[in-house]
Amino acid sequence: MNQKHSKHQYPSMRNRVLPKNPLSGLPAPTKVESGIVAALPSLRNKRVAVINSGSSWLTEYAVNAGADSVIGVSQHRHQVDAARQHTASAQLRYRLLPANHWQLLGGAYDIMVARVTSNVELIGAAAATGVVDAKHGCVVIINDGLNVATIRRVLTDPLECGGRVWNNTQTTGNTLVFRPQR
Repeated sequence: MNQKHSKHQYPSMRNRVLPKNPLSGLPAPTKVESGIVAALPSLRNKRVAVINSGSSWLTEYAVNAGADSVIGVSQHRHQVDAARQHTASAQLRYRLLPANHWQLLGGAYDIMVARVTSNVELIGAAAATGVVDAKHGCVVIINDGLNVATIRRVLTDPLECGGRVWNNTQTTGNTLVFRPQR
């Protein structure tokens, strides 16, 4: 394998040319999506998991921003089907997985973005944070109606996160960013 490319990059995408603007070709982002993009670290050469995103916008943005591989996860079949029909990228995958099974996602990801609307989804996201690579790990939680203190408690409690402890490094509106405690 060519050493200048990441080991996680899908072979058919190694020589692709990234758009100068990651938003090119995408519809205008919603206010929530704009907030997420502002909170994200660089996606270049990263493995990204987007859980419960609701649409394919963020996964497509991640591909355009240079992510090596992206997986979108939803618990709703119609969202997964629509996203699969809409995308043509070889480095983008979608999975149908209910919230209480998010910990089965597997693999190692540098960045995880999860939209949580219930305690079941929050616990699922906390369990799934174990798949975030500790060297680069970043978890972005989009809070749709939960108490921010509850989110912080769950993600900073090692018993809830499979022994990992996360620091809340940024809070903007309904977007919370967590990085691993070292």
